[in-house]
Amino acid sequence: MNGAPPGVFPDDYNKYEAPSKKGHPAHVYLDLSVMDVDRIDDGIMEFSIQAYLIEQWIDERLNLSVYIHNDEVNTLFPTVIAKDLWKPDLVFDNAKTGVLFSLSIPNTHIRVSNTGCLYRSSRYNLVIGCQMNFHFYPMDTQECFMKICLLSNPDHKVMLHWAEEARPPFRKSKSIRFTNDIQPLKYNLLPPQAYKAREVWTAGNYTYLYANFTFVRRISSSLLNVYIPSTLVVFLSWISFWLDVAAVPARITLGVTSLLTLATQVVQARGGLPTISYMTAMDIWLFVCLLTVFSSLLEFAFTYQLYYLNKKRYVFDQQNQENVQFKKDVRKEDLRIRKSPKILIAHSSLKSSRRINFEQDRDSPSSNNAYLSERTLDSYSRRLFPLVFAIFALIYWTYYLWLK
Repeated sequence: MNGAPPGVFPDDYNKYEAPSKKGHPAHVYLDLSVMDVDRIDDGIMEFSIQAYLIEQWIDERLNLSVYIHNDEVNTLFPTVIAKDLWKPDLVFDNAKTGVLFSLSIPNTHIRVSNTGCLYRSSRYNLVIGCQMNFHFYPMDTQECFMKICLLSNPDHKVMLHWAEEARPPFRKSKSIRFTNDIQPLKYNLLPPQAYKAREVWTAGNYTYLYANFTFVRRISSSLLNVYIPSTLVVFLSWISFWLDVAAVPARITLGVTSLLTLATQVVQARGGLPTISYMTAMDIWLFVCLLTVFSSLLEFAFTYQLYYLNKKRYVFDQQNQENVQFKKDVRKEDLRIRKSPKILIAHSSLKSSRRINFEQDRDSPSSNNAYLSERTLDSYSRRLFPLVFAIFALIYWTYYLWLK
């Protein structure tokens, strides 16, 4: 081999052939040092990771005695001849994109330990796809994983393992670790888990290594931006129950403004999510808020209809009473006096004053109870609407925070 000391590579060395013995596969051990999880994108369901991947294996075909020194843990393998070595053909099965860092120089090297093991350390920036579930959004927990396997070497040639399974002469270490205190902006990151699985393909059985990352969403942002504002809008719509039924512009304005505000929040709440065909926990909350505000508008429509009918009946009753009284007076008076303009004007003025004073007359204790039905409905609504909403909120938060 070009540039290699004599005797390192045997004459029949093939860098494309795995260093397995007959009936015994070669073993490759991996450990992952995560430096950062810098982007978790809900919209396109992916996350970005920066990490060092360390592989260790033994190639017994090589004579590495020239690189092994008792006074050193490991020795850097010359880059000029590293290209002639067999190296594990690792692939990141569920990665969308990825790069090997090459700032100033390629961020990869191979070392030889004093036990004869080869170590390759490489720094990667990978974008990993993640199938997320948003049923419990924004109280959701996302389970995402990175999947590592060999491209062309099945298990009977090369076996993949996590470093926690290593036995001498290999170095045993934690399979996945964080080198820093990683705190993504929208999530809490739980300790990662390492496991492996085997899949059957036409070319043979392949071992897959999984690095599982658990992201627990922080709810504080949703509380400040969605839950508290929407609750205040619902409270605002209930102010109409304390306004007079005749104050139509004020009550309609409160209801419509509240409804439009919540509709805007619904659109904004789904802005950061992918197009999904099911309802999230936030959708349920905002839908109930919309329904509550819409119900308050319906309550006003029904109340005003009662107010209008009662007013119409009141005026009708007053007219009947006046007509009866007027007929009695007519019988007692002379026909000439009964047709006097002064009396007709007084009669007309009396009826007008009765219509105008409907609001004042219905407030008196002597008024008919039927005329107070619209105010009674408002009085019940002041208690019923908050009670129903409080029961819903209690069930909602109990389920999504503790029972899910």
